[in-house]
Amino acid sequence: MNYLLITYVLSIMLILSFSLAYPLELYPIKRELEEKAIALDYLAVANALSLVSKQASENGLTPDSLCDLFNDTLMDEMEVMREYSDFEGSVLNFTCSWNGSSAYARVFFNHPWGTEVITVFLSARVEVIRKVPSSLTAHRLVIAKVELLSDRPVDVSFYSKELYVLNVHPLPDQTYLLRLFTRSEGDIRLYIIDERGITLVVTINGNP
Repeated sequence: MNYLLITYVLSIMLILSFSLAYPLELYPIKRELEEKAIALDYLAVANALSLVSKQASENGLTPDSLCDLFNDTLMDEMEVMREYSDFEGSVLNFTCSWNGSSAYARVFFNHPWGTEVITVFLSARVEVIRKVPSSLTAHRLVIAKVELLSDRPVDVSFYSKELYVLNVHPLPDQTYLLRLFTRSEGDIRLYIIDERGITLVVTINGNP
């Protein structure tokens, strides 16, 4: 019996078994690391858009200063992630915008395995259904429907400096029916803030 040949065959079989088993064992770990990195990508973009939208809603920002602030905030977020995790992503390019009723950001991240595209947005459309004047006071009841569109389902809150939000009634498909109490005439600014901190400001006509 040729023991050398048997040893050789057994060695080849052992190598083949390892070559088949090793990728199968590594794949779940590799995919888990990729999913963790993508989650960190999303968190960085959402946090940056949250800060930018808040600043824009309070102070107003030009498109250039909006993008500059978004870029600076995004870099800060990624630096924190590198400090406290094994985050290895870098930004290839991005687009961002805010116009009151819409906040949008799309970022291309470079990772060791390739490019990941993260999109975060929130937009709102407001329709005034009815205005009911009060016979006793100068206040008016305004009933409005707010339709939201976002990259993922989110909880939101509403507030305004010119009116009092009496009631918020959720409807299907991220739609809300609002009962608002106001004494202001002209345009009323309604703030919409989602659970990520992204802020919108929509205008409601408060005239009778």
